[in-house]
Amino acid sequence: MALRSRFSWAAAAALAVLAILALATSTASAVKFELPALQPGTVDKNQRCLSMYIGRNVFVRGEYEIGPGEHQQIDVHVSDAGMHQNQYYKRQNAATGKGKFAFTTQDHAEVSVCFTNTLTDGFQPSPTLTRNIALTLDTGAEAVADDAFDDKTNHLLPVEIEMRRLESVMEEIVDEMEYLKAREARMRDTNESTNSRVMWFSFISIATLLAVGAWQIFYLRKFFQAKKLI
Repeated sequence: MALRSRFSWAAAAALAVLAILALATSTASAVKFELPALQPGTVDKNQRCLSMYIGRNVFVRGEYEIGPGEHQQIDVHVSDAGMHQNQYYKRQNAATGKGKFAFTTQDHAEVSVCFTNTLTDGFQPSPTLTRNIALTLDTGAEAVADDAFDDKTNHLLPVEIEMRRLESVMEEIVDEMEYLKAREARMRDTNESTNSRVMWFSFISIATLLAVGAWQIFYLRKFFQAKKLI
């Protein structure tokens, strides 16, 4: 009886740790805002972006909803700020209603989802010319399409389905740990290289100071001898 109780506590603790890791790795963001319509060329004022730092090979799923509005054009653009400037999604003149996008990140970088509201030709900005936009962004295991999960797991129990999700989370954690390990190795190599350069620079500086000091002593000795002071 004591053995069974001890096993139950261990299983509960393991599940709690997995749940915490799942929450830490998989994130979801939701935001709703009003975007004014301005004339072309005023990107800073008629554009709103939601940015999030996401690791490499992470599945991202987003859903947006655009409210009604006349004489306004909404453009949607999803990209990252990594070395390759990856472009994941682009939709010009998005229709009123809901839209979806999904992709797998290519770099460890900040991913931005941007909305731009532009007036059609012949219309001037007005406080009434705005569009309401709602955005939901899921990353990691939480972003896996529910339909795809259901197609493969109809015969499984809820606990087994949750274990499948936790397995996906653990794979993401392992990938993130491998990335951090490689990053730490690069930082260590950089520190060692910097320390080596500083050490050699110190040796050269000391040698230069000694040489200059010896030359000054030799020059002053010759000068005083020429003046017959010594």
